[in-house]
Amino acid sequence: MTYVSKALDRDLTDQPITVLVVDDEEGIRESMRMILKDRCAVFTAKDEAEAIQRLQSNADVDIVALDIRLRDKSGIELLKTIKRIAPDVEVFLITGFPSIETAIRAMRFGAYEYVVKPFDANMVREVVRRGILRQGESLFEKRMQIRNNRKIVS
Repeated sequence: MTYVSKALDRDLTDQPITVLVVDDEEGIRESMRMILKDRCAVFTAKDEAEAIQRLQSNADVDIVALDIRLRDKSGIELLKTIKRIAPDVEVFLITGFPSIETAIRAMRFGAYEYVVKPFDANMVREVVRRGILRQGESLFEKRMQIRNNRKIVS
């Protein structure tokens, strides 16, 4: 059984999928954490600086859930930065103000999904599942091997 299938089947308790939730609203960050905590290790960030710091200090992030409207920066601009510093990380955008133009821009800059608030728990889990599948078996398994090697060395 591959790491991807184990992760998606919740049979990989010692090697969880890692999600970073970036939103300036504490309620959204907490909602996402509660939805994903049974299957994922969930980190949160309230702004661009915290998100970048989390990505740079935790190379194990697999998926980023990113709000389009942050207080300090556009989520689209932060998406560009994330893809530049961590190109293998999959990013999906969250918005309470959907527009076709914004969705197209998000996809152009590397987002794989566009989720509208209020979101439902099953939808969020499915979006994360699709992100892991997008990474592909070889990349995800390579990341899991690196994580295993770090645990052995520690």
